[in-house]
Parts: sequence; C-alpha cells; structure tokens
Amino acid sequence: MAIFGIMGMVSEALTSCAGDYLKGNLMVVNLVAATVLIVNNIVAAYSTFLTAIFVYGAVSGFSVGCMVYFSVNYEIMDGENVDTLFMTMRFSKGIGAAVGPYLAGHVRDVSGSYFTVFLAIASCFGVFALGTGVLIFINKRRNLHGLELLKSGHTMLE
Repeated sequence: MAIFGIMGMVSEALTSCAGDYLKGNLMVVNLVAATVLIVNNIVAAYSTFLTAIFVYGAVSGFSVGCMVYFSVNYEIMDGENVDTLFMTMRFSKGIGAAVGPYLAGHVRDVSGSYFTVFLAIASCFGVFALGTGVLIFINKRRNLHGLELLKSGHTMLE
C-alpha cells in the first residue's frame, strides 16, 4: 500500500505539472491509464512472486494517480451538468470503495485465490476504457460536425 500511495502521489504531481499541456486530452490520458491497469491486473493474476506485488502496487498507483477524474467531467459534458456528473461519480466511487474489499474477500473465500478478483478488476477497467473510448469518439465526431457546419456557413440555430 505504501508503494501504491507513493507512486500515486508522484503521478498526481507530474500530471498536475503537465496539466496545461494535457487540456483537451484528459480523456485520452484516462484511456491510456485504464489500458495500463487492464494489462497490470491480468499480469498480476498470473504472478506468483512477492516482487510482482511491489511492481503491481507501483504500476497501479502511478496509473490511478494519472487518472484526472474530476477535470474529465468538464471535458465529457462541455461544461454542462458538471455538478451532476461529479456527484454521481463521487457517489459511485464511494459505493465501490465500501463494497469492493468485501466483495473481493468473498470471491477469494469462494474461489480460493485472487486470480478471479484480478481478472474482475481488469474487466471493470475494460468497461471503463470502452466507455471512455466511446466518449472520445462521440466528442471528436460532435466537434468535427460543428466545424463542418461553421465551414458551410450554417449556424446551429438553422
């Protein structure tokens, strides 16, 4: 946990320093971090050495620290209903933090190993990555459509 926290702090600091360069691409940063977490959890499911747990903690901490959840809300909604999305995200994260460890422990007790837990975490990040990819695609398409309308001389009110 210490390695996870330290690497999370380091990546949050680096992400904050590079924040101005990342504006408009925060969803892409989240997509890359989620993809790294998918691979990391799949590798962890097959790992049997103590060193692998340290590497898992470091990679997970660094990747989770790079995910700028709160700033992404503005990118997703283009400034509209950000408070509702923020509240829903925080509520969902709280439920996951409260239920997740107990659910992982139950799966461990039933299956006898954490193999299934790691693969379940990887699949959850997979759903997150898929959703983020779809949002990126929708935003790019909407922005391109808006530019095409501007080039043709039409306004959104017509």
